[in-house]
This record gives sequence, C-alpha cells and structure tokens, in this order.
Amino acid sequence: MIQHAGLSYREQFYPEMQSAYDQGFINVDRFSFYLGRTYEMKYGERFKMPSPFLPEEEIDSLIQLLGYSN
Repeated sequence: MIQHAGLSYREQFYPEMQSAYDQGFINVDRFSFYLGRTYEMKYGERFKMPSPFLPEEEIDSLIQLLGYSN
C-alpha cells in the first residue's frame, strides 16, 4: 500500500498515481491525501491551503510545491 510507503517510493510511483487519478481509478480525496502526506514527509509539516478552496485546487498546489509539474 502506497499510503504506508516511504518518500522515495512515493516519489518513484508519482507518475502512475497521477495517471490513475487522471483515468478516474483514484478519487479526488485519495489523491489529495496521497499528495498531502507526501508533502508532509518531504517538508516535515502539513500543507495548509487557504480557505475556501476546491480539492482540485489543493491537488494543483501540491503538485507544484512538490515539483511534479511539467
């Protein structure tokens, strides 16, 4: 289970996770949780998104902050 994996494993499998999300195999809440936990592991703190926000906006922000954007 990726939710219990370390940071290097999470980063290695990010492309597959993004693809699964894009294809609808992972819902917005689970993908947001995955990215949020990855951010916490990488930076040692939880990501705080200014309210109000949509889950998709949080996902976009986390992708940028984690350096996963193209």
